[in-house]
Amino acid sequence: MKFDRMLYKCAGVLVTAAAVMVVTADAMGQETTVSAVHDPNSQSSFTLNFADLGFQTSSTVINTDFQLVIDETAGTARFVQYDQTVEPLILPGPTPEGISTGDMSIRIVPGSSSGTYNPLTETFTTNEEYEISFTGDLAAFGLISPVVLPSTTVGQFKGGTAAAREIQMNWSGVGQLANPASPSNPLNFNYVCQVNTVTTQPDAISALLALLQSLCGVGFATMMPFALLGLWLMKSGVFLRRRGARK
Repeated sequence: MKFDRMLYKCAGVLVTAAAVMVVTADAMGQETTVSAVHDPNSQSSFTLNFADLGFQTSSTVINTDFQLVIDETAGTARFVQYDQTVEPLILPGPTPEGISTGDMSIRIVPGSSSGTYNPLTETFTTNEEYEISFTGDLAAFGLISPVVLPSTTVGQFKGGTAAAREIQMNWSGVGQLANPASPSNPLNFNYVCQVNTVTTQPDAISALLALLQSLCGVGFATMMPFALLGLWLMKSGVFLRRRGARK
């Protein structure tokens, strides 16, 4: 039973230390993680414009979900998670039908996002790298899935309640494609993804881990498994003590 009591005490120390560090981090930090998902009542779209060709193509965004960390005191904003699904786009090709990208999956390259937040206007501007994976054959344009597009995101919180607000934003930029018809003349384009989302209550564990990592850095986030181990040891200690009492 001495070993059982030792396990129980160790578990208590681990859990108490984790709780103290969480409270301290919350008191010291001003960061808030905002989770948002696709707004079914507002259409979102992804558009490419080839101005030199007089060609524009657009498709519908099927789904979006992301986590945005904002710090009102420091005036900063950054995406810590972003996932999106987009219907196929038609690119200019040798035939009137063009060339399809196939279905597209988009995410922000982890760690690439940083920017500013204005608490008075509730607007944010960030710069990041969007990684686009596609299912179509775009070898004619020199593209192999995935491709990365450096972009600028501009967004704003709109109306609603504290638990469910709208976030309207655009991420945009410019790029080039290889020109199969004239290799010395690449195809220049600009793009914009218009995104309409609504805020949600985040999953408790995911939100806690994101908050701890943003406040205390990766070092503390790696300690979470030990805190969870402490909880398990505590539960095991209670079970063993009850079992011993019945004998």
